[in-house]
Amino acid sequence: MAPFAEFSWHPVWATVELAAAGTIEVPTTPRPRVIAGTMAAPNRRVNIRGCFIAPPSDCLRSAVWPGVALHPRRRKPDQRLVKIGASTDTPAGPISQGLYTCRMPPIRLGLDVSQHQLTWEELLERVRFGEQAGFEGAWVFDHFTPLYGDRKGPCLEGWTLLAGLAAATSRIRLGALVTGVTYRHPSVLAAEAITVDHVSGGRLEIGMGAAWHQAEHAELGIPFPPVRERAERLEEAVQVMRTLMTRDGASFKGRHYHLDRATYRPRPVQKPHPPIWIGASGEQLMLPIVGRQADAWHAFGSADSLERKSRVVDEAARQAGRDPASIVRSTSLSLSQPWDRVRRQVDALERAGFSYLVVSWPSEGRGRLEEFVEKVKPEIAARV
Repeated sequence: MAPFAEFSWHPVWATVELAAAGTIEVPTTPRPRVIAGTMAAPNRRVNIRGCFIAPPSDCLRSAVWPGVALHPRRRKPDQRLVKIGASTDTPAGPISQGLYTCRMPPIRLGLDVSQHQLTWEELLERVRFGEQAGFEGAWVFDHFTPLYGDRKGPCLEGWTLLAGLAAATSRIRLGALVTGVTYRHPSVLAAEAITVDHVSGGRLEIGMGAAWHQAEHAELGIPFPPVRERAERLEEAVQVMRTLMTRDGASFKGRHYHLDRATYRPRPVQKPHPPIWIGASGEQLMLPIVGRQADAWHAFGSADSLERKSRVVDEAARQAGRDPASIVRSTSLSLSQPWDRVRRQVDALERAGFSYLVVSWPSEGRGRLEEFVEKVKPEIAARV
């Protein structure tokens, strides 16, 4: 059976490697064409057997699986199949013989450790459990009062926690999902982020958001601007932080933040800087910022709604001259449902192009999470 490829506009983050012949440089062309058994589709995603692959605009890092056809269950009604064959003018060899493999990264799993109502010792135990269980990242939040339960209960501050957790762990990546832009000046946050990146040995993820908890702001006397201003501040803050983390003598003049020949040292451990995540759902103001600025995007919702929002991110990225596939797509995964439903949800999110899932600490307790690690997590890790 001849191999097929399928055009798809679904966003993903993926790494595709060639088994034998390295990377093929394919010149930009206005329409798809076949080159040595590979479909060249600049600015489009080629979906091979349900794997979403997004080539850069000037080269293609993928080829086809000989003898493999797209499974019909993976094909949507509005997608068309394009048969792929080796070009007749290509000399015989590994490329034209189709000795390629498409290797997609497995879904990555983070763990939301939910620090409200916890002591330091209890929180550290959760994070160390996540590290031992093989979760890629542990995530705290950035609030000063608990979101659930007794609002006067304990709630340790997020960025101070990250520094402590960085010193108390060795492998797991760490981040705040997400940091409210209203709580700290971005120059201060950049210095804090660089510090945590050094303490952790390069394990920091920077999560940013426009803030939403108006009642918390009112209680603590923190200004809470209208949503449009908060969105503006978020985009400027990301630019200020990126500038301070990568340049000496940097100047920036925005509507809300300014730099005047500023230098901050040391540089981050991660080059050019730790990944910058943006948590956002608003299609008018927030998602365009994701497309322009984010290394990774976290959102909530059903697979269908996330897929729709992804298209907004894609368009904003293209307008900014970015490859949409360079933006990691992330969402949350609840374990407070039957395991079969959890598996179906993972399937749906994977099809929607979301390759990073943040597992919420279950209200049922650690036993439920241990059951997930034993029964479901190995299945997710085995996906290729």
